[in-house]
Amino acid sequence: MALSVDTTPAKHVTVLRNGDNKYQGRKFIISRRRYRTFDSLLSDITHQISAPFGAVRRLYTPKGSRQIRGIDDLEGGATYVAGGTERFKKIEYSPVQHIGRHGGFNSNMKPGFLADDPPPLVLPKKNRKYAQRSAQFHKVRQPVQFTVFRNGLPSDKGARFLLKSREMKSFETVLSIISFKIRLVEGAVRKLYTVDGTLLGGPDEITDGGHYVACGHRRFMPGLYGENPQPPKLHKLVFSVLFKLSRFGG
Repeated sequence: MALSVDTTPAKHVTVLRNGDNKYQGRKFIISRRRYRTFDSLLSDITHQISAPFGAVRRLYTPKGSRQIRGIDDLEGGATYVAGGTERFKKIEYSPVQHIGRHGGFNSNMKPGFLADDPPPLVLPKKNRKYAQRSAQFHKVRQPVQFTVFRNGLPSDKGARFLLKSREMKSFETVLSIISFKIRLVEGAVRKLYTVDGTLLGGPDEITDGGHYVACGHRRFMPGLYGENPQPPKLHKLVFSVLFKLSRFGG
């Protein structure tokens, strides 16, 4: 019995952000092997474009006249606008085209390349003072590493995350990434607390090396998250008293 192989050619599309006419777009290669479902494509777009509205829920044509319902609706070489739960904003969308010598992707436009990322810094070799001053204006924000525990399970080792600065722009994007990795019993992660029970209001409150507790719709449950709980002193005291009484009675 021969196995069926999908021979449908991949499609190259550009995705823009709803309401942002300065965003230059991100290129994606769409194929059934890469994205088996439309939801998986929307999830990848969410992580790649880091939109201020958070998770991507819809794809539109640039004029907003049609909403994309599935992967088969996408056309190769076309441009689409990604949106969340908000309405489509009718503005002039103009992605920057990067066409190579023979058409298609330019050598710098690899799949997932963010068009509005700053170009690589080229410093002069001879003028050291100029090089040092130029480097000060091209500082790159370091990624943030932190650990997340599941609510009510302080004995867990916790899941470690290393998020780039563009992934930290939207709190909804951060919660979506955490939900995908730790998978709470009650569903998606909706809130993030410090280990002492303080609710976080945004991604700016996440610190490098911090420990946090992920919650869904349930309330925060206190515990010794990230610590090795020791036997309470009261238990040791009761054990000592009972031991002495047993010797006295014997």
